[in-house]
Amino acid sequence: MKSGFIIFLLDENGQSVVEYGLIIALIALAAIIALGIFGAAVRSSLYDKSTNSIPNV
Repeated sequence: MKSGFIIFLLDENGQSVVEYGLIIALIALAAIIALGIFGAAVRSSLYDKSTNSIPNV
């Protein structure tokens, strides 16, 4: 049991998975911040124009 735990700690594949997870988390954080900053501008310029051009049924 103890040797399996040591092998797990020394395995470098887990480190690369953690690094990829951190990169994905940073990209997600940047996307959330960008949506927060530019969200209102995109809504007023694109979304509202497109919804107003669709006739009411």
